[in-house]
Amino acid sequence: MIDRNDFFSDDVRKAVENFEKMLQNRESIYLDEETLEDIIEFYLAQSKPRKALNASQIALEQSPFNLHFKLKKAQAHNLLEDAESALAVIEEIELLEPTNPEIYITKSDSLELQGRFDEAIACLYNALEFTDEKSEIYMHLGFLYESKKDFKQALQMFTRSLEFDQHNEQAFFEIGLCYEALSNNEESTRFYEKFIDRHPYNANAWYNLGISFSKLQRYEKAEWAFDYAIVIDENLSNAYFNKANAQMHLNKYREAIDNYLTTMELDGPDAFCHCNIGECYEQLEEFDEARNHYKKAVQMLPQLDEAWFGLGICYDNEDKMIEAQHYYKRALDIDPTNAEYWFAYADVLFSLGLMEECEKAFEEATTINPNLHEAWLDWSAVKFENGDHDSAIEMLLNQIEENHTITQYYYRVAGYLYKSGLQKEGIAFFESALQHNFDQHTAFFDFFPDLLQSQKFLDVLDNHHPRNN
Repeated sequence: MIDRNDFFSDDVRKAVENFEKMLQNRESIYLDEETLEDIIEFYLAQSKPRKALNASQIALEQSPFNLHFKLKKAQAHNLLEDAESALAVIEEIELLEPTNPEIYITKSDSLELQGRFDEAIACLYNALEFTDEKSEIYMHLGFLYESKKDFKQALQMFTRSLEFDQHNEQAFFEIGLCYEALSNNEESTRFYEKFIDRHPYNANAWYNLGISFSKLQRYEKAEWAFDYAIVIDENLSNAYFNKANAQMHLNKYREAIDNYLTTMELDGPDAFCHCNIGECYEQLEEFDEARNHYKKAVQMLPQLDEAWFGLGICYDNEDKMIEAQHYYKRALDIDPTNAEYWFAYADVLFSLGLMEECEKAFEEATTINPNLHEAWLDWSAVKFENGDHDSAIEMLLNQIEENHTITQYYYRVAGYLYKSGLQKEGIAFFESALQHNFDQHTAFFDFFPDLLQSQKFLDVLDNHHPRNN
């Protein structure tokens, strides 16, 4: 991270220290104008508007006609969100320096604070006439149009900003956001591709092309784009991180681990990188390594619920249910609105024989996300295994009524009905399930392996086999 102090010389920092000592000792203050300008700029850059305002006032007491000090005073008022006071100051000076773009920018900021976006935009167009820093002004315009939810105009402004500064990283980022807000990520990729045709060695363009491909779930193309960004700028840490994310979607877990590690070599230890590495090792079923990285993640960021959940998954996969229960609960304490967490927690509670808590957890999971189909199936299985056959069947029949496209509901009801003595009804549901999706019959027999011995089911299966139709 860049320290804002790095922008200021030792002399400026020394001047600030002396100024503050004089204030503390209530000494009379007289400094040359250049030193006072440096002190005010220092406070503004450090986001210390009250100190900047005080310094501006002292400067104006010494030099009451200095327009630069008045402008800085207005900027300090803006940082304090006191737009009315800022505009009062600007009115004193805007007619005296009508070609000063900084006055128009400051006035625009004040008007924006008051929600007067059209007037703020007009000010920035005035500033464009008198400045060479056109990329910066177009960025300001883009942000104002974003505030108005006018993403088409915002997009034009950010694109114009790039015409004046092709390395404007923020402009690339905002362009992507605008295309996303316009639900046009395809057009986003075309924009970056055209830009790359003109500027093939622009790492930011390749990086943002990769982001666009990722949003479209075209992960192989995303990986390719991030590779080019890295070739151009081998220190572009975000490219390694997002390349790793794309590789996780492509099940390239070991390659992803390498890129997360490279990200941390460039940027230092990071909880999210450790969490993602943990997930990679979890997918590789190397649970000791997964736990190692998940634990590093929560040590760095105790509120990272995904890492606590990952620890639970590791123990769950090793049938260490007490430990799994503990870590799932830690994840839920942080995010009690996550249906997946409640679902996993419910399954572990069932394994531990904690039926009442298990039922409550399934209820939470399905209330938060009624479309969590696996949770309904597992909850019905809990009920059926506990002898509550009618409730298990009724639960899934209700779900079929809500959503008749989930074939596994039909298969599961077929088995429940048959095993409850309603064989004719069970066979009828089995036939209906086969008509919905024949291939899912394998999951049915995995869940009800004893029904493979039933000639009735085998006959129906054979009659509905695609080769016989």
